[in-house]
Amino acid sequence: MDKKVLIIGQNPGNNPKAYHHRNHTIDRLNQWASALGIQHYGFVNAVSKSGECKIQDADFDLIEACASTHDKVIALGSFASACLARISISHYKLPHPSPRNRLVNDKAFVKNILDECKEYIQ
Repeated sequence: MDKKVLIIGQNPGNNPKAYHHRNHTIDRLNQWASALGIQHYGFVNAVSKSGECKIQDADFDLIEACASTHDKVIALGSFASACLARISISHYKLPHPSPRNRLVNDKAFVKNILDECKEYIQ
């Protein structure tokens, strides 16, 4: 794939140990990227602080600057998608890859959204 893809997340998790141990959210995101044919991608969180956040906490300047250097933008979940929509950045919304998101347990659902996303990034 020759497109530069940026993935926007919500904010860092609360568990600092997750970065040193197995992280199912990151594992699933990397599996999805592989299924999409994306070997390398940019990543930025909409909010830099962990914990509860509101859309007003988003760093819209950073999001805009990062998005402007990429061909395609993918939002992870509704929060990231709302941030991108607020500043009119075209994107594809994937469900959040967290194990807490029960939607991603449905293999047919995941295949469908990944097929749609693949078309978007082509």
